Amino acid sequence: MSPIEREHMKNIDEKILNATPEELEQMQKVDLDNQLNGTTIYDALVNSKSYDHKSITQAQSLKNKNKK
Repeated sequence: MSPIEREHMKNIDEKILNATPEELEQMQKVDLDNQLNGTTIYDALVNSKSYDHKSITQAQSLKNKNKK
Protein backbone atom coordinates (compact mmCIF):
# COMPACT_ATOMS: atom_id res chain seq x y z
CA MET A 1 0.00 0.00 0.00
CA SER A 2 1.35 3.37 -0.97
CA PRO A 3 1.62 6.34 1.42
CA ILE A 4 -1.12 8.10 -0.56
CA GLU A 5 -3.46 5.11 -0.12
CA ARG A 6 -2.71 5.02 3.62
CA GLU A 7 -3.43 8.72 3.93
CA HIS A 8 -6.66 8.30 2.00
CA MET A 9 -7.76 5.45 4.29
CA LYS A 10 -6.89 7.53 7.34
CA ASN A 11 -9.01 10.42 6.01
CA ILE A 12 -11.97 8.12 5.45
CA ASP A 13 -11.53 6.66 8.96
CA GLU A 14 -11.62 10.16 10.40
CA LYS A 15 -14.69 10.98 8.33
CA ILE A 16 -16.47 7.87 9.63
CA LEU A 17 -15.53 8.62 13.24
CA ASN A 18 -16.72 12.23 12.99
CA ALA A 19 -19.77 11.66 10.80
CA THR A 20 -23.26 12.79 11.65
CA PRO A 21 -25.98 10.14 11.89
CA GLU A 22 -27.16 11.15 8.41
CA GLU A 23 -23.67 10.78 6.94
CA LEU A 24 -23.24 7.40 8.63
CA GLU A 25 -26.54 6.25 7.15
CA GLN A 26 -25.38 7.31 3.68
CA MET A 27 -22.03 5.51 4.15
CA GLN A 28 -23.80 2.41 5.42
CA LYS A 29 -26.00 2.31 2.32
CA VAL A 30 -22.93 2.54 0.07
CA ASP A 31 -21.24 -0.22 2.09
CA LEU A 32 -24.28 -2.51 1.97
CA ASP A 33 -24.68 -1.97 -1.77
CA ASN A 34 -21.08 -3.10 -2.32
CA GLN A 35 -20.51 -5.91 0.20
CA LEU A 36 -21.35 -8.79 -2.11
CA ASN A 37 -18.83 -7.79 -4.76
CA GLY A 38 -15.92 -7.78 -2.30
CA THR A 39 -15.33 -4.03 -2.38
CA THR A 40 -13.93 -2.49 0.80
CA ILE A 41 -15.69 0.44 2.47
CA TYR A 42 -12.78 2.63 1.39
CA ASP A 43 -13.07 1.73 -2.29
CA ALA A 44 -16.86 1.82 -2.13
CA LEU A 45 -16.92 5.36 -0.75
CA VAL A 46 -14.32 6.62 -3.21
CA ASN A 47 -16.12 5.09 -6.20
CA SER A 48 -19.68 5.82 -5.09
CA LYS A 49 -21.72 8.27 -7.09
CA SER A 50 -24.28 8.51 -4.29
CA TYR A 51 -21.82 9.55 -1.57
CA ASP A 52 -20.78 13.17 -1.06
CA HIS A 53 -17.03 13.20 -1.70
CA LYS A 54 -16.69 16.93 -1.09
CA SER A 55 -16.49 16.49 2.66
CA ILE A 56 -13.60 14.02 2.37
CA THR A 57 -11.80 16.28 -0.10
CA GLN A 58 -12.36 19.31 2.11
CA ALA A 59 -11.03 17.43 5.13
CA GLN A 60 -7.92 16.43 3.17
CA SER A 61 -7.35 20.00 1.96
CA LEU A 62 -7.80 21.44 5.44
CA LYS A 63 -5.43 18.88 6.92
CA ASN A 64 -2.80 19.60 4.28
CA LYS A 65 -3.17 23.34 4.83
CA ASN A 66 -2.68 22.92 8.58
CA LYS A 67 0.55 20.97 8.02
CA LYS A 68 2.19 23.95 6.27
